[in-house]
Amino acid sequence: MMEGPLSPVSDLSLQRHSLFHYRCGVRQKQMNIRFYRNPETGLPHIYEHGVDEDEVEDILLNLGEDWVGSRKSRNALGQTQSGRYLQVVYVRDPQPNSVFVITAYELTGKPLRAYRRRQQKRGVR
Repeated sequence: MMEGPLSPVSDLSLQRHSLFHYRCGVRQKQMNIRFYRNPETGLPHIYEHGVDEDEVEDILLNLGEDWVGSRKSRNALGQTQSGRYLQVVYVRDPQPNSVFVITAYELTGKPLRAYRRRQQKRGVR
């Protein structure tokens, strides 16, 4: 297991088990999501960007886009059920359907316009 400031060591991460979600009467897969915690506050880092766990879960379960980032991280873009557009930076855990979220923040400006344009070209929303 890796050690360091972004390590998924239990004292730096918040364990969260999601429930099965039902959308349009269809059961979706379960995902175990852990969050990086700010060592000074003990709270998930995503709070510093005005994002909560449910919004991150919305993005990860209903990906708009997902690509490989730097240092084995992945980037997920999407829209929450409440309509916010977010980018989530995470790494996959060795266990199936499990991820460690490093950060998440709202898309604004040019990145948001580019994402919407790509979605339109794909015929989504």
